[in-house]
Amino acid sequence: MSRVLLSFLFLFAVSTLAATETQVIGNIPGAGNKEIRIIAYTDQVTYLDTVIAQQFIDPNGNFSMTLDLTETIYTRLDIEYFNIELYLEPGENYEITADSISFQGNFRPYYKKELLNCIITSGKNNLNRLISDFNKSYNQFINDHFEEVYKRRKKDLIQDFRDSLQEKYGNVKNNYFQDYMRYKMASVYLAAMPTRQAKLFGEYFYKQPVLYQNIEYMYFFNQFFSKFLTSGSREIKRADLLSTINYQNSFSALIDSLGKDTLLRNEVIRELVLFNGITELYHSPDYSKKSILNILEQAKAESKFPEHRLIAGNLIRSLEKLQPGTPTPAFSLPQLNGEMFNFPEQNSKPVYLSFMTTWSYACIAEMELMQKLYEKYKDRIDFVTVSLDQDTVVINKFVNEKKYPWTFLYNGDDYQLLYDYGVKTFPVFVLIDSNGKIVQYPAYKPSEIIEDTFQRMIKESTKKE
Repeated sequence: MSRVLLSFLFLFAVSTLAATETQVIGNIPGAGNKEIRIIAYTDQVTYLDTVIAQQFIDPNGNFSMTLDLTETIYTRLDIEYFNIELYLEPGENYEITADSISFQGNFRPYYKKELLNCIITSGKNNLNRLISDFNKSYNQFINDHFEEVYKRRKKDLIQDFRDSLQEKYGNVKNNYFQDYMRYKMASVYLAAMPTRQAKLFGEYFYKQPVLYQNIEYMYFFNQFFSKFLTSGSREIKRADLLSTINYQNSFSALIDSLGKDTLLRNEVIRELVLFNGITELYHSPDYSKKSILNILEQAKAESKFPEHRLIAGNLIRSLEKLQPGTPTPAFSLPQLNGEMFNFPEQNSKPVYLSFMTTWSYACIAEMELMQKLYEKYKDRIDFVTVSLDQDTVVINKFVNEKKYPWTFLYNGDDYQLLYDYGVKTFPVFVLIDSNGKIVQYPAYKPSEIIEDTFQRMIKESTKKE
């Protein structure tokens, strides 16, 4: 079981509520034999994904998945190029009936998913339908009154719309939906009243529970406290941040210093604001990256709040992922001849790893240039290309016609590999040293200045020899 999934399950385990079985069944014509995954966020500060259920759809397009939940969560059903947004409640049964889909000639990047038309039915209150109906009204309101809301700041207009929502949905007995609607409207008020922070804080955060799993609450929280540590607070001084991070290197001292701001008297809010802003500090040249990672390690071990210990761990993984000097994600994939290739175990030299598809003109152009690099550096650097084409016949034909001599691998339906390497568009290149650690991500392409990096790396290697 992956560390991310374990972290996700841990978040639910800390709840005092018992886990309740939730079932998702459905039919997606045309998706037979494809893998379907239910993907959730491990937390809504880092927004790291985790797969919480998965299976292969049967030849007739049917699937059925069961999972245990302790609270309502936002998820996505993911099938290659398509996804379905789905809110899951503990103990509920969901039935999904989708339009027919085709994967033939589907040449879209994996990151640009198409929302699949479907009908979602469930038992008690059909949260998904409620949210869908509300979003239609909300989007229509914003579309009709964008200028008045975001430029003329007409608060009365927003209040009238809010009153109409209360009249329509006030009797709905679903806490997640009521909070979802309330905090989505809070985001509108934030845009219309950006200088009224104290008022908005008092209404939406003061003596209010932190709704870690409500997607609109967390979106509003993240927007409200965006850049709060560096420019949003008069009481938080840069000198204090520099002292507690770079010199004291202390999570507790940093948390205490943030308490100077009256909005952050509540310790739960204070820690969450720190997590919200720490990525900005990490990427600033003023603050020690090593100290920030050490402070997050302290938070992971010392925070009183289980959710925050989880978030701190996820922040560490997020900030370190694919950074120079970190271990490269391992994988095992078939070569075009059918033999398995285990990476990085099978490599004793530096590796120039690439992800490509034959339907991308940019990929084809880079492969042409890679041929020249391979001929020049094949004795000092291994070249490995992972094909993301759906059909092995296509990639085999491509490689054979071009007579490319380096290692080509076939990814198939391996979602985890794309996630591990952050593949969101094509081509992607990664440079890895002989010890299996990241040198450069994303690495320069063959059409850029990667050869300079090759020569520098070989020169350094020669010195060590």
